[in-house]
Amino acid sequence: MREALFIKKNKDRWVKVQEMPPEDADEMATEFTRLVDDLAYSKTFYPTSKVTRYINGQASKIYLGIYGNRKEESNRL
Repeated sequence: MREALFIKKNKDRWVKVQEMPPEDADEMATEFTRLVDDLAYSKTFYPTSKVTRYINGQASKIYLGIYGNRKEESNRL
């Protein structure tokens, strides 16, 4: 798939996630999975593209939203 078609197919979903991040944990996990899938595709076929950096940034924000406040034991080792 050409990069322009890839962007056209997915842009609305990316913008929606950026403007209104999901509050529901299951929905957030689903959107994160979709973004990571798109990121893998983008890194494979368009590794130096701006869209790859954009998707990576969006996936990073959702990742931090999911795992950023997770408490861990201090003596895990």
